[in-house]
Amino acid sequence: MKSVAAPPPSCDYSAKAGKALSQMYLNNQLGDCVIAGIGHVVGVLTAGAGNQFVYSDEEILGLYEAIGGYVPDHPNTDNGCDEQTALNYWQHNGAPSGTHKIAGWLAVNGSNPSEYRTALWLFENLYFGLELPDKWVSPMPTKA
Repeated sequence: MKSVAAPPPSCDYSAKAGKALSQMYLNNQLGDCVIAGIGHVVGVLTAGAGNQFVYSDEEILGLYEAIGGYVPDHPNTDNGCDEQTALNYWQHNGAPSGTHKIAGWLAVNGSNPSEYRTALWLFENLYFGLELPDKWVSPMPTKA
């Protein structure tokens, strides 16, 4: 079995993707952090390819509706969505529909620095999430 070369000491693909990474993608109004993450990943990947793509809020909203089941004007449907569901949708349908499809995705061991550094180096992104207690984010903290 061949081994992969060690990753460089650091990888930072964000410099070219500043415009996309600065977008809230409605996550200051809705629980669409997983969808906003897709927007940020696409921004990094397309910036690295030389033509950065920045989603509109309407495109992000459409993805949240399709993946998370959100219905505008029905706050009880603002329940977020899980990463695996979003990644599977993204792989099979693109984001938004038919564009920016991913070939696939894989799990990376977050406790193994060599593994996650190699994944970041090879794939130019890591997509992760965590759940916080409601009392930490409701009401949403604001910049003072």
